[in-house]
Amino acid sequence: MIELIKSADGTSHLPQNAAAGLSNLGDAKRVEPLIELLTDAKPAVRENAARALGWMEDHRAVEPLILLLKD
Repeated sequence: MIELIKSADGTSHLPQNAAAGLSNLGDAKRVEPLIELLTDAKPAVRENAARALGWMEDHRAVEPLILLLKD
């Protein structure tokens, strides 16, 4: 699902759906790869990663998400 999020270009809902699905899994192993996507060059990728991290409510994502607000 990470690869689907990386494919985001702002024209498809598939990456957003992948982000939602990933967050529903609640798999803590997915937090770090999602945090890495917060620095992707594509805004749609960053948005979907941030959305998934927010839904996951994992404390490790708080600081990276705050930094993203400055973007």
